[in-house]
Amino acid sequence: MTDITARLQLPYILPSQAQKHVTHNEALRMLDALVQPVVASRTLASPPASPANGDGYIVASGATGDWAGQDNALAVFQDGAWQFFPPAAGWLAYVVDGAERVVFTGTGWKVAADRGGPDLDRFGIKTDADATNRLAIASDASLFSHDGNDHRLTINKAQEADTASAIFQTGHSGRAEFGLTGDDNWHVKVSADGTNWKEAFFVDRATGYFSIGGIPPLVPFQVRGRALFSTNPTTLVDENSGYIVQIQNAAANTSMKFAAGPGNTAYFGLGSTTSALQQNINVYNGTGEMRFVNNGHRVSLNADGSVRLTGIGTTASAANAFLDSGDGNNLLRSTSSLKYKRDIEPVEPARAEALMAVDPIWYRSKAKADNPNWSWYGFAAEDVANVDPRMVHWGFGEDDYEAVETEVPFDKLGPDGEPVLDAAGKPEQVSEKQLEYRLKDDAKPSPQGVSYERFVVHHHIVIKRLLERISALEGNAKRGSARP
Repeated sequence: MTDITARLQLPYILPSQAQKHVTHNEALRMLDALVQPVVASRTLASPPASPANGDGYIVASGATGDWAGQDNALAVFQDGAWQFFPPAAGWLAYVVDGAERVVFTGTGWKVAADRGGPDLDRFGIKTDADATNRLAIASDASLFSHDGNDHRLTINKAQEADTASAIFQTGHSGRAEFGLTGDDNWHVKVSADGTNWKEAFFVDRATGYFSIGGIPPLVPFQVRGRALFSTNPTTLVDENSGYIVQIQNAAANTSMKFAAGPGNTAYFGLGSTTSALQQNINVYNGTGEMRFVNNGHRVSLNADGSVRLTGIGTTASAANAFLDSGDGNNLLRSTSSLKYKRDIEPVEPARAEALMAVDPIWYRSKAKADNPNWSWYGFAAEDVANVDPRMVHWGFGEDDYEAVETEVPFDKLGPDGEPVLDAAGKPEQVSEKQLEYRLKDDAKPSPQGVSYERFVVHHHIVIKRLLERISALEGNAKRGSARP
């Protein structure tokens, strides 16, 4: 039998030992130092200047002075002197200045890791955990890394109506949240005060459809309210307008680009962003010309209002279209079917003969679309109208219109795309100036063009009567030659 214990090396009281109290007291001092050990620090490599009786330390590496050669030992000041206790692997101690529990590994001390389990009610790192936040950490950053290949963070809820989300706060007041909030769809919400929340994104769990503005999406991508696409996001053009989509550019041209692969790109845009209601709309260029292209240039709406049909199909049929200059130049379908006629009766030959008194003319055209060096043949619409007003197209010419600036009203919308309401709960109205061309107050329809196709009817009557006269003359001639 040895005279000390195996683990703590406490001295035994031996048989027939004199002054047994000395040995007993020595063992008590050792127990006082080693049972539930508490040390002031584990960072000092030399003893403090004025230790109190019972003060304990873990000696840091590179010890000097009275602690020289005692690296990692428990140093306890007892009865005016330092007592050293070399630790064994597994010893635990509480360090006051670090507010931590440490364990000796056999070569050095490190912070002890508490194991979790059903008996661990809560756990806090550098902060207090509570009944709601049972796991809490105060740190500049947190790292969740893989232990092999993958790493997943799982947030589970009990049922669909519950919430499984992540919240971001400022001063413990919520500012953003994403997750399954109240159902099984994906939501992203924001708040300015932690109380009133607005939903920014919504992803439908069944379809995967995505929406902006907090509405269940009906199509793969849906936006509630207005949408802005801008290269200068600090300035909003027409912020009070009723536009659903605004596309603006800090430069002079604003366009939308559609691409279907290399070489298959089309542009649609406005010539400027300064006054959207009055700008040129164009495809491919900023000249104010709108082009519709399908395997070549097919249709153009020109800046002066004229329409150009390139590569239009050809038919052997008679004309079946009519441009009504008396009603805003509407394009109408023309028909000669009996289904659209009533009060039908023969044409009086006198009307046809009256038109024969109209003199054909030779002239050069002043119309911008005509070659000024060419000459033309035809009738004057005014002369024909004097004989029969039904033989001309009545309408309005360019000089019958004038440019009028008007105010276009619409609901004022807020940044969220919703109407701004006044004190009575009605949408506030704003307006924008628009330039449009209107008929002058004193404008009257005038002969604009000769209905040359209608002359066929009258010419047919005249020719028929001539043929009848020729036939009669030929019959008389034959009868005269047959006389004896």
